[in-house]
Amino acid sequence: MWKPAQLLNEDVVLSLRQNGMGELEIEFLGWLNGNASAVNNSKNPVKAAHTLLAKPSNEKMFEVFAAKKKESVRPKQREEHDATSQKFRKLEKWIEQVNEDVEAAREPQWEQ
Repeated sequence: MWKPAQLLNEDVVLSLRQNGMGELEIEFLGWLNGNASAVNNSKNPVKAAHTLLAKPSNEKMFEVFAAKKKESVRPKQREEHDATSQKFRKLEKWIEQVNEDVEAAREPQWEQ
């Protein structure tokens, strides 16, 4: 999943979480340089965050943010990679077989 750069200070993020702000809202505020700067430099970062989220000008940027999040979770266009996937499955089976062989070799032999 796409996770944007977080430009908010750690103490600001903690303060926002403690005041009930959701992770996506925090990501959004920390994604835009102007918003992050305003919240980071505010004497009351929680109030600043709520003020910024209420601004109509952030609605357009929210649409961009939401589109990027949605695309990262469920891409509209996906390249086919059946041949590569088959190679991965073959490699996984080989690794499993090697691990089984190693485990079998570790088992103590009964002396008779």
